Amino acid sequence: MEINIIGAGLYGCLSAFKIKKKFPNYVVNLIDSSDHVISAFDPIKMGKSLYNNGFHGIELPRSKNLSDFFESFLNVDLIEKKNIKKLLIDGELVDYTSPLSEYPQSIKNYYKKIPTRSFEKFEEFYDCISDEFKNILKKISTRYSNNIYDVQHLILPWFFPVEYDIISNDEGDKFRTKVRSGQIIPTYKWPKGMLLSKIQEPFHESLKSLGINIYLNSKVYFEDFGAIVSNSNFVGKSTKTFSKDDIVISCITPIGLLKKISLNTYNDLTKCSKVLINAVIKVKSKSSLAFTEILCADTEFYELSRISKPLIQEDIKDIGEKKEYFQLEIITENNWNKDYFLKKINDFFSKTTKIKGYELEEVIEIKETRKVFFPSKTSLELAHNHIEIWSKKFPNYKILKAFGPINMSKTWLYSEEVVDFIDKI
Repeated sequence: MEINIIGAGLYGCLSAFKIKKKFPNYVVNLIDSSDHVISAFDPIKMGKSLYNNGFHGIELPRSKNLSDFFESFLNVDLIEKKNIKKLLIDGELVDYTSPLSEYPQSIKNYYKKIPTRSFEKFEEFYDCISDEFKNILKKISTRYSNNIYDVQHLILPWFFPVEYDIISNDEGDKFRTKVRSGQIIPTYKWPKGMLLSKIQEPFHESLKSLGINIYLNSKVYFEDFGAIVSNSNFVGKSTKTFSKDDIVISCITPIGLLKKISLNTYNDLTKCSKVLINAVIKVKSKSSLAFTEILCADTEFYELSRISKPLIQEDIKDIGEKKEYFQLEIITENNWNKDYFLKKINDFFSKTTKIKGYELEEVIEIKETRKVFFPSKTSLELAHNHIEIWSKKFPNYKILKAFGPINMSKTWLYSEEVVDFIDKI
């Protein structure tokens, strides 16, 4: 049996590895447009150093299976650190796991009443908060979309005390609830230096050692009859054609397929594009604030989504100050202005700094690092319907239904589903 996996991201690589391990006699082809595997782990250069493209880590115990896989099968050394998440809500810094009783008085009044149960709908959150806080949430939601109801899952219940929760069957939501209720103590793991790109080469070598055929620099075209893949390294020909009788596992976003089967829906889905800007700054402080990441809801700098600490720091002992580096993630419009955000960063870390005790010393670099999309619920539902109708014509095809990036925990679960899918053919 020949298994064709399109997409050598983490999801595709895990699927290829697991299939070949369980079915060693099957021919497994791994096909990708990039010139290397897991290109999403590519670092970005900021100043003279390399950083992950935004905050990324292997979340534990949520991703324990994945962490064990990296260490046991790929022999990648990982370091573990406490997961200390904080929230910045309109100038006040609070712990991610704090109840309302521990919130500063200046923002405590945003929450009019404490719920006695978990909510079933997002709309229930708004019944418990002040009009002032509603305006704050609406303001920060504009970094994603002009319609807050399309992106409220990115805001609720993130910027709420632990008493506020929503009922969900999603494994990520369940994990979040257990963390916030104190049922589990979360940590993160990274390769030494925190760069996830250190996983790419060991994974590639591991796939090759299993006998998996890896075809990089390939182009994939979906057609009414299936798919065509072009690659100059195919034996005896430059293209492969997959019909509905072939086994195809598509581990890439179905955006290319959507463009083929419904151009109008494709255009509607992709018109809501934004850009992710990364900025690395050097700060100094007489006392270091312990945090892994700070999720930001600040109306003055509403484009700022997250602050994290890359693993770079200098101890300046002679003046009693510690110099650290912060990585800022900013989400904004495509036609962004560098001077505008340099001023915002300077104002943010001014004498009235939101992160108390830190002083901005230098902006190392600020630049756009990738495009991001936040489509409307209507266009997303329509896109899913198109993909579902097309997929039913191809019982031997398994198509990824997610149009956005999938986190590391879900890639492990999805790859398990792929093995089950192959097992049933």
